[in-house]
Amino acid sequence: MDENLITMMNLFKLESENKLVLNNLSHHLIWSYLRNCLSVESHFNEYLKDHLSELLGVYCLNTFKYTKEDIANYQEDPEIFIQAQSEIGFQFCSNRGTCSDFLKELVKTYTSQTVNEINRILKLGFESSDNTVLYSAMCIVGYVSDRLIRRNRTHKPVVNHTERTKKKYVPEVLQIDGEELLEVKVLCLLNSPDIWIRMRAAWLSGRIMKRVFEVRKFETLRQLYIRLLDMLLDPEILVAVFAASAIIELFRLENEKLNLVIVESISVLLERLFMLMNRIELECVTSVLGEIVESYSEEVVPYAKDIILNISNNLTKNLMVTKDGTSKEIDDDDRVLVRWTMLQTLNTVVRLLTPSNEGGANKEGKQATKEFGEEKLLLELNSYGVIITTIVNLLKLLFGTEDEMCLEYLDEAAILLANLVRLLDVKPVKNLMASTAATAFTDFWMLFLMLLNLMRKSGFELVSDFGMIREPLVALAHRDPQGFLKILDDFYRLCLEARNSGFGDEVDDVIADCLEVSLESGAVHAIFATVLEDASARVGAVVSNYPKTSMQDLASDNLHLMRLSSLIILYYYRNLHSSFAGQAAVANQAIVSHLKVLSGFVVKYSVFCTWKSIRKYCILACCTLLRHNATKLDDTANVLITLMQAPKDDISDDYKYSSSDSDYDDDDDYDDDDSEWSEYEITESPLNGVCEMKLAKQLLMELRDSLNPNTRNNMVVVLNST
Repeated sequence: MDENLITMMNLFKLESENKLVLNNLSHHLIWSYLRNCLSVESHFNEYLKDHLSELLGVYCLNTFKYTKEDIANYQEDPEIFIQAQSEIGFQFCSNRGTCSDFLKELVKTYTSQTVNEINRILKLGFESSDNTVLYSAMCIVGYVSDRLIRRNRTHKPVVNHTERTKKKYVPEVLQIDGEELLEVKVLCLLNSPDIWIRMRAAWLSGRIMKRVFEVRKFETLRQLYIRLLDMLLDPEILVAVFAASAIIELFRLENEKLNLVIVESISVLLERLFMLMNRIELECVTSVLGEIVESYSEEVVPYAKDIILNISNNLTKNLMVTKDGTSKEIDDDDRVLVRWTMLQTLNTVVRLLTPSNEGGANKEGKQATKEFGEEKLLLELNSYGVIITTIVNLLKLLFGTEDEMCLEYLDEAAILLANLVRLLDVKPVKNLMASTAATAFTDFWMLFLMLLNLMRKSGFELVSDFGMIREPLVALAHRDPQGFLKILDDFYRLCLEARNSGFGDEVDDVIADCLEVSLESGAVHAIFATVLEDASARVGAVVSNYPKTSMQDLASDNLHLMRLSSLIILYYYRNLHSSFAGQAAVANQAIVSHLKVLSGFVVKYSVFCTWKSIRKYCILACCTLLRHNATKLDDTANVLITLMQAPKDDISDDYKYSSSDSDYDDDDDYDDDDSEWSEYEITESPLNGVCEMKLAKQLLMELRDSLNPNTRNNMVVVLNST
């Protein structure tokens, strides 16, 4: 037997007999070692299996008991204490956090034996007169609830024997009825005079509701919701915070009766959450508000102004405290997460007030948007004014700050600016803003310039993604081309600085966005020649540096440049072809030469692009070249025919995931690939209403008689199959 393992167990034994005192770091190291032993299928974990009674009934139970030190720390600084709880946020070298991780691994390794032992501890805890034992027992039950508590579904997952053996399912006879545990034991503890029992009971109720999807007795559910709602006002902030974390699970239940109760009390719920947010800055509290907004989007619209005012006031207060240097010693990562969550919720609420752009490509969609803009208001008009003024002032503070921490959530603030701009699609709101400034967009362009200056001020060293400016830029340039013209030179200089700082692909995306959204307005004329020359030079360098055998790699490695090249071609022939053609031959020669480089790049290499969204731009560019007879007819037609076919290794832009219906929450890794190319679906793009396949088919049919026989035959085959 390994001497270290025996030593670890003996240390716990001595501590349980009051012969030794171990500090938190020692506990963390011991629990980490024991957890690692579970991954070794040998005498290590067999030894642990033989000592489950001591491990769970003594050592784990002792670890989770609240102590005099806990009470003193909480009384000294409740906010710092709450922030240090492993259930609230990740804590490095946390003795209880590491012990809970050990428990989760233990119940996976020795499922039936561990569940049996925990059932015994549960009974012991609820029968004990010692509140620290009861508290600890509730901790243990909550940490292994995904295995201990039975899921009550109307259907059972179909699992083959191999999968069942692999995942070590718990026999239902060993599992606890979660609803019964909640009704008989936990509900009454929510009224305990002991704040630690109230807090842990609230937390445990949330863990139970994660497993209990269908409640037999609605009254149990109603009582739980009403009690948790009351606990948001608990004088002990510790209890209120854990009640907020628990109540969020009730929003996720598909229970019509409960939803009705929540909707009827939503004004009270929001008011109490606002009060709690004023008391403490925690992500687990702000995320509750975000969950309400997501789950009850229609019901919260009448309260949109109150939600926005409260979040903005909280953010402003927190930012000012940080600016003054009077903030408490709370981890910067936690502050970033809180503020990011608040900004995300603001974005959600503002989007609820904005007319949808979906269906903008068809007549019905346009008519719906028009009617919304001219007639329908979800709030009183003055409420829109208050909302816009409040958020503008908040963004002024954010974009004007010298706090480097703000760069961590600057992307969400940039999206908020874009959503605020889209709010002007409501015509009365636009008129209201125009009545207070030179144009309706004056404040928004000012904020956009502040955002650019903040990025420049940081020297781009702390900016994680220059592409964060894409949404606000597109939203503004689409709605106010004249305003875009005024900042165009400064904007392009910043793009060059960003490219020199290593944001080459992001800059290509941003400039391509400008071209795309300005296809109809022609707002990019002033910088077009420079953009064309730069793109031509870089394409020439890329092509010359790649071996001829790596054509597919060249295309896949330069998708950003491919999109930019395609949009330069589209923009030129739609806006500038006639004006440049009228110039002197010498003046026009450079333009023609650069366009020839980009056209050759698109025609030769676009067939190797596998992303559907990029191929759309390539198809439209090839159609444009054919219409203007700018390239060899049959060569470009053959490329167009190839692009119209799905590539063999086509990669879908929309990746669909399947959810597991297993009987526990698995922590297995999964591929969470939100493709960056989905960002190319620009809401305001004039190309959204263009079907590239239909356009290409029509053009090829028009050119049919001019094509050589082989090209014509290829065309017929493809057109018949698409």
